[in-house]
Amino acid sequence: MKFTRKIKIKEGYKEITTSEIKNKELEILKYIANFCEQNDINYVLSDGSLIGAVRHKGFIPWDLDIDISMLREDYDKFFQLWKDTEDYSLLAIKNEPKSALSFIKVVDNNTICFENGLKTIKGGLWVDVFPLDPIPDNPNEAAKHFNRCVELYDSYNRAYWPTRFNFIQKIAFHVVWAFRRKDISLLWESVLKRYKKLLNEATKYSTDNNNVVNKMIIAIRPESRKFGFPKTCLTNWQYIQFENYSFRIPTDYDSMLKCYYGNYMELPPEEKRVDHHILRAFTIEETN
Repeated sequence: MKFTRKIKIKEGYKEITTSEIKNKELEILKYIANFCEQNDINYVLSDGSLIGAVRHKGFIPWDLDIDISMLREDYDKFFQLWKDTEDYSLLAIKNEPKSALSFIKVVDNNTICFENGLKTIKGGLWVDVFPLDPIPDNPNEAAKHFNRCVELYDSYNRAYWPTRFNFIQKIAFHVVWAFRRKDISLLWESVLKRYKKLLNEATKYSTDNNNVVNKMIIAIRPESRKFGFPKTCLTNWQYIQFENYSFRIPTDYDSMLKCYYGNYMELPPEEKRVDHHILRAFTIEETN
């Protein structure tokens, strides 16, 4: 995909290839995995990265991003113990409200990139870290809970997306959507306040419950929202090859993947084999 207008890149940066993007992201993942091992934090590859590990022994060929998941208690521990370095920084609404992110991104400070749908710099290449929260054991209660999460996530997104715009665009977006969606509070309610409402709903159930799920992923896949997967997917894990390295995946990876994707071993139609995240990436040029 090509941009329709000229993009101005910071001086001292050079564009990198798809292969180099993957290598950069692998380095972030290796750093995270080592940090988790040293601090007794459970993590597993998840989402497209888990499919890639199981089906391709590495990246899905047309996918560039990396996802990992943690139980909420490990996620909070990860956030609390993390220390930014010269190379890697943690970005989340918890420590940087202007980012408005509802989950953690670990970012490579030596890169910049353009994400799908945006013609402005998104930041550095990243690895996504998602929290997993308990769901009700009662199916009827679970359905109500998921519907509420979808509603709150939609509300949060209406406040989140304008953070990517300039001042005039933000005002126009808020006014139009406030009336179109009959959400007048959008004119004064902050993205942080809406995030807290979503967080309160997502974390309201006991950690003794048997099943967990990524509420943000479920919220954008409503056809799958009646399903969760066993909490043991995070506590019972094994190592698997991902590219030339070994990382943790659930021993019962089948339950986790079927929750989101159904028949995950079946390749999608060829026209859908495209990356929906990174369009172009750049790294700081080395000087002698």
